[in-house]
Amino acid sequence: MPLTHRFLKACRQVHLYLGVFTAPALLFFAITGGLQTFSLHETTRGSSYAPPKWLAVAAQLHKKQTMEMPARKLRPVAGAAASGAANAAGLGGGCHRRADQARGAASAVRQPCGTGVHHAGDNAVRPAAPRDGSR
Repeated sequence: MPLTHRFLKACRQVHLYLGVFTAPALLFFAITGGLQTFSLHETTRGSSYAPPKWLAVAAQLHKKQTMEMPARKLRPVAGAAASGAANAAGLGGGCHRRADQARGAASAVRQPCGTGVHHAGDNAVRPAAPRDGSR
């Protein structure tokens, strides 16, 4: 057998084995990535859409290389109650109010901002900085 023939045969074998192991992975990542582009693997707030289990697992395998789905974290209700108590004591509520005042919106409702401890004594109204960079 000539040297050229043996070389071509070896190249074909390498090409075959690379294709056998690479093509399925490329197809998997192309398909799951395309589905993730349209966010079909997750739910959104206010939507009744629930993704199929296989799609959520395939997306998890694509992104994190594991098939274990993370547990959903529930929002703590106690944090909102503590923040409300801090606002009632006059300790917090300044972060959203100042942003509303800077935009010129009058807001009588205080929105909770975490524990409110970092807002102690922050009841002064400061003028908004100019947006064009001049002082």
